[in-house]
Amino acid sequence: MSGSGYEPLARYRDEFRDRFAELALEKFKDLARRSGVDVKANRATCAKVASLQASADSAGRKKSMFGCISAAGFLAAAIAAG
Repeated sequence: MSGSGYEPLARYRDEFRDRFAELALEKFKDLARRSGVDVKANRATCAKVASLQASADSAGRKKSMFGCISAAGFLAAAIAAG
């Protein structure tokens, strides 16, 4: 197929990629405008959610680590007593 002269990836790269990106951006801007969503407030809310998620993930790791340390301590105490 390489001898046929039709290279879809090259054509996409050279002709369609930039135009698709422009159209997609225009469409999303139009949808956001028509929806009435406050884009700046939405971005702030998303940042807050991401921050809270990171805090929750960190707390979950600490809880998991505490559980492992507790289990290891219990196991060491059981071995020492036995």
